Amino acid sequence: MSISLATGAVVATADETIDLAMLFAVAATAASPAQVVLSILDRDVYTAGFTTADFGTLSGTTVSGTDTGTLSLGFTAMGATYDPDGYSIGLIFTKVADSSSPTGYVYEDRANGLLLSSVAFTTGSFTTDNVSFSLFTAGATASIGTYDANPYVLALNAGQYSKELTYIGSVSVVTEPAAAPAPSQATPDSIVAAALSFVGQAWNPDGCWTLASNIAAEAGASLPVISALVGPDGMANGEWIVAYNGPLASNANWESILQAGEMVVFAPVGGSGHITTVVSGSGTSAELVDNIVYVSGSTTLNLAPDGTDVIVAAPHPASEEFTGVNAGEVVVYELDAPVVTATVTLDSVGEAASIALGALYAATNPLAGQSIAAYQVYGGDAGASLSASGSVTAGATSAASAITVASLADVALLTGALTGTDTVEVRASNGTYWGDWTGIVFDVTATGDMSCFLAGTRIATPEGEAPVEALRPGDRVCLAEGRTAPVRWVGWHTVARRFADPVRAWPIRVRAGALGADVPRRDLLLSPCHALLVGGVLAEARTLLNGTTIRREPPPGEAFVYWHVELDMHALLLAEGAPAESFLDALQEFPFDNRATRPAPDAAVNELPYPRCKSPRQVPRAVRVLVAARAGGWRAAG
Repeated sequence: MSISLATGAVVATADETIDLAMLFAVAATAASPAQVVLSILDRDVYTAGFTTADFGTLSGTTVSGTDTGTLSLGFTAMGATYDPDGYSIGLIFTKVADSSSPTGYVYEDRANGLLLSSVAFTTGSFTTDNVSFSLFTAGATASIGTYDANPYVLALNAGQYSKELTYIGSVSVVTEPAAAPAPSQATPDSIVAAALSFVGQAWNPDGCWTLASNIAAEAGASLPVISALVGPDGMANGEWIVAYNGPLASNANWESILQAGEMVVFAPVGGSGHITTVVSGSGTSAELVDNIVYVSGSTTLNLAPDGTDVIVAAPHPASEEFTGVNAGEVVVYELDAPVVTATVTLDSVGEAASIALGALYAATNPLAGQSIAAYQVYGGDAGASLSASGSVTAGATSAASAITVASLADVALLTGALTGTDTVEVRASNGTYWGDWTGIVFDVTATGDMSCFLAGTRIATPEGEAPVEALRPGDRVCLAEGRTAPVRWVGWHTVARRFADPVRAWPIRVRAGALGADVPRRDLLLSPCHALLVGGVLAEARTLLNGTTIRREPPPGEAFVYWHVELDMHALLLAEGAPAESFLDALQEFPFDNRATRPAPDAAVNELPYPRCKSPRQVPRAVRVLVAARAGGWRAAG
């Protein structure tokens, strides 16, 4: 549509002029609606000392034939029938042809000749003022009558009584002594923070909606004007959606859905109407912030020094307000912002290692059927980095430098060489709004050496050789002893080259034929402590280094991945034709990226019955002679 909200909210200073174009995007074209209705509401429910003389004014350019001028409009009382505290301004703009307009049309208020494109609002002189601007569209035959200055009636007609009007939305303009721009959008956390900032302030005991509306606007998302009423169906507005709509479908368990950052409209027992903000907890354990009046006998306990206003109460149990309320009159407003939850709050990972993030965070959308469009991730100390689909990003240590990815499936934290803690923060977007950041603290500890195959290593299976990364649980692999066994689990481990210790982490290349005739059949790349069966001993690759046929070499790329294969026993796989050990949990202390997917073993697994050589001096002389002899042959061939 050519008419929409231009912002979530505006926070301004007193006596500041704001163009209507800052609030709504309106283009008058041949396809645009025939009528646009602007209805502005201010409620005189402020602290003692406020007068309606402090209200702001609306102004703009008028057109009469070829003459132009200016017009200034003030607020008028809505009357006791609709809102005894309400003051409003209403204008009906009609689309008319205008050859001087780039689009060929303009919206003009026929009663005053006021051009919609020229309308501006100058805020009043009172701080904490909240003015709600509501915009509606209508067809040429729709009869608005005298209700242009009554946003409640307009919203009710647009919402539940007829199709005459379309509710575009509401934008609040809030004045503050030292205004900072409203955020581009709200999140549950920003709603909570804004609500808590009002605790301890003096407030009109009847100003619950103005308080809630100020909270929402300062967080970045204006409430719909209908939220000022109890009884009508809830209506979405901008980022606000209706999480529970009691007037439409009542549910006695409505409290169970409550989450921090939501707004609740209801009728207290013995009261007429109220709106409050959920700031902590969930369900029946939720806590609220509002202008609740605490009374003991005939005494108001939280009365302000002026004797008329009250002090905004600290967070208090929802049971103080919700007990006994009519569920059919309750409306709960929620932000359309994805929620990321962490499956753990604290996890551990080795230094110079990695941990996959995909299984550690889960994102959900408030609206059913809505998908997650993107994630942002940052975290780690100065020595850590993030890996996403093989690309390594260092320095993503703040929200401003976060990486953006379509999925967390291939994202990992690559820790540096420092032990301590790294916190990784994640948030999600539904394509329109971002949710709050959710963090996990990782305890970075000293880790053992790595024992794995480099990605691409081919493992023998009954159907032929397969890259190690292509193996899946249940696949059968060939063992050096001549039989086959099922794969129990396949783990992978991403290593950041810049942080890895070359001696402990860089791969070792075992040249084809370095251990015997066709052993291995092709060059084999594996981690330094991965053991191979040579001459009756399990010799870790690092113990066989000779600088020629068996040598350490720089890894490919900024990040590289090691893979390992676990069976139900510790056995010898055939990797590029060479007998190489399978994964044994008892020997591994470093975490895999996907360790969360590893099923717990049914029983302890015994290590292979061969001596293990962890240093060159432990390698038998016969093995050293074999390797040297094979190296000589390799040199002659080369």
